[in-house]
Amino acid sequence: MLRVVLIVSLLSLVLGGAGCDRRGRGDGRDPDTLPPPPKTTSTTAPSFDVPAVIDAAYVGRVMQALDHVYGDGVRHLAVSRSVDEEFLKHLLAIYTDRFFQLAQDAWVKESARGFPTLAQSPGDPLTRIQSIVRNDRDCVVAQVTHDFSALRTSPPAPTPQRYIALISKPSNRDPDGLNPTPWAMTYDGYPQSDTVPEDPCRPV
Repeated sequence: MLRVVLIVSLLSLVLGGAGCDRRGRGDGRDPDTLPPPPKTTSTTAPSFDVPAVIDAAYVGRVMQALDHVYGDGVRHLAVSRSVDEEFLKHLLAIYTDRFFQLAQDAWVKESARGFPTLAQSPGDPLTRIQSIVRNDRDCVVAQVTHDFSALRTSPPAPTPQRYIALISKPSNRDPDGLNPTPWAMTYDGYPQSDTVPEDPCRPV
């Protein structure tokens, strides 16, 4: 999950105190030359509230979050070496039924082969939004590149033009709140023909 990260930067300056006026602080340091107080900066979690206009930047933030959930699941898989309940929770949190099943089947096959291409320390997939094909509030379709090389021991084979489709996340699929967005992927792949997939937002 995305977390609020607090970054504290401490600035330390060594000042020569000999001969300074002691009237200011009583510690031998000139109050006019004291270093500024430590600066604290923070980053806040990105907003996933659906904007009035769903643009590429917003879809990119959503996909970064979904890719991180997927990466967390695969990192668990790399340790457990089993397509277990915890791993499947991560798939359920980001996919609707048909692509959950496809992803589960693919990983079960990999498990049967002993995970020959799974990286020892997997990273997150990386999705880049190329263009928005549809941006309704209940259906988003985008042309993307989807790079899974951080999860594998060798680069995956190139694929035809890839698409993702997002619909509103079913409330019962993510009881643990693994997916911080209101979206789930109902399509993640490429059609046989080099065209937009037919009806990619259908939920099943």
